[in-house]
Amino acid sequence: MAAIGPTFLGAIRWSFSKTEDSNFYYALEPQSESNLAHSLATIFGVTKSQVLLYFSELKTSNHLFEAQTALREADHGMRHLSLEPGRRLIWYAVDRILKPKAILETGVHQGLGAFALCMALDRNHQETGERGKYFGTDLRSNAGALVRSSKYKLFFHLLEGDSIGSIETLDEEVELYVSDSDHFAGYESKELLATALKLGPKSVVISDNSHATSVLSDWSDKVGRKFTFLEERPNNHWYRGAGVGLSYTEASVPKAKK
Repeated sequence: MAAIGPTFLGAIRWSFSKTEDSNFYYALEPQSESNLAHSLATIFGVTKSQVLLYFSELKTSNHLFEAQTALREADHGMRHLSLEPGRRLIWYAVDRILKPKAILETGVHQGLGAFALCMALDRNHQETGERGKYFGTDLRSNAGALVRSSKYKLFFHLLEGDSIGSIETLDEEVELYVSDSDHFAGYESKELLATALKLGPKSVVISDNSHATSVLSDWSDKVGRKFTFLEERPNNHWYRGAGVGLSYTEASVPKAKK
């Protein structure tokens, strides 16, 4: 009889805790963070140390800890919650590198991704004086609790309702798009095609589902964009991790950084 592994036992322990039941929160292995930072530095023409600095900004944020505390107090079923950004470190770093004027994320849920993206917009605003905007789509009017309870709510705009309809009515040129809603390939593709009409020439597209579908990779091939897949490795967690697909062009790389 095969021995029960640590991953299975970790899943059993987690199932009895009061914490998230999806969109799992965990830290990454140090080597995984190092590899991801190196990859982003190569893609966007910055230094690895700069990317690691961006990672550290998010991981050590007092405001993230405060948002976690607020969520625990508001929802007793989350009292064991331990917010760790995981692969959202990639989203944050890309936001800090690009300094986009408008961000679109499909699928807000509790809002950890929205928190990271809006925090980056705040840091960008402090550095450049330009205030970017975040737009997130979700069916629920109360989506984004984590960012709503933080100082970064000033950057947060919720588009309530079906993602496709919300995207079609959005009157902004999107420079960073994060796909993280319905993880069925068919719907992911529909969202991407709708968003493509809004993308600016320097835009970067992130898929939080590229470990499961080839939607972003196939679309990138079709329209002549570059594509890279970045895999995460969780640190001491039962979930094996996922990955991030990045679609970009030469124009996406900040000229001053080349």
